[in-house]
Amino acid sequence: MKKLMLMTVAGYLSLNSCSSSNNEPPAPVQPVTQEQPVQSPEPAPEQPVRNANKTNKYAGTLGEIVLDGTLTFESDKTVHGTFYNVNNSSDIYRVSGTNYVDGEIDISVTERDGITRTGILVKTLTNTHIIWSGLVGRGQEGNQELEIRRLR
Repeated sequence: MKKLMLMTVAGYLSLNSCSSSNNEPPAPVQPVTQEQPVQSPEPAPEQPVRNANKTNKYAGTLGEIVLDGTLTFESDKTVHGTFYNVNNSSDIYRVSGTNYVDGEIDISVTERDGITRTGILVKTLTNTHIIWSGLVGRGQEGNQELEIRRLR
């Protein structure tokens, strides 16, 4: 009957097989190689939001209303801005939302009278423009197309 014997001697490890009827000397002791501890890689730095905290001029439409204004994308992924009706500059539209999903803005557009339209705008890139477009609605009155664009 063979027995396995594990011996450690001052940092050396030997695994020998011995027979109970045979008193052979154990095999030579082999040094144990120590592996370097595995270190976790440093976490990748968070990527900055492109154009974060930058305000850009946009032009567009809300239904039949022609708009001009500004939109700012903040580093915390919030979006805000102000637009006005080109044909009646007292018609002001305050815009706020979030850009948590790349290429989408969950948006609220509040008119001067306090009525708020909500929706999701989707980003489209052309050779010349960045375009955000989608439907925004205010309950029972239905949805209107909002499209704003700026030069790239």
